[in-house]
Amino acid sequence: VETVEPLARSHELEVELDDALGADRLDDVPSVLERLRGQDAAVCTHGDLPWLGSRPFKKGSALVLDEAGEPARYLPPPA
Repeated sequence: VETVEPLARSHELEVELDDALGADRLDDVPSVLERLRGQDAAVCTHGDLPWLGSRPFKKGSALVLDEAGEPARYLPPPA
């Protein structure tokens, strides 16, 4: 939650919690992304994203997905 709170505040939005994004529920993340398809959303997960292969993601980084849910752009963590 702490990761997305500044973003939510800056856009005057509230953070919505979803148990499917918990550290022990990584297999459920694709279904969350499918449910959010076509919406503007920021999603925060814990740990690796196994369905994206063995790409190294650093804590605090962001991955922008295209309309198909595929990675379009990697944003490194802020300095």
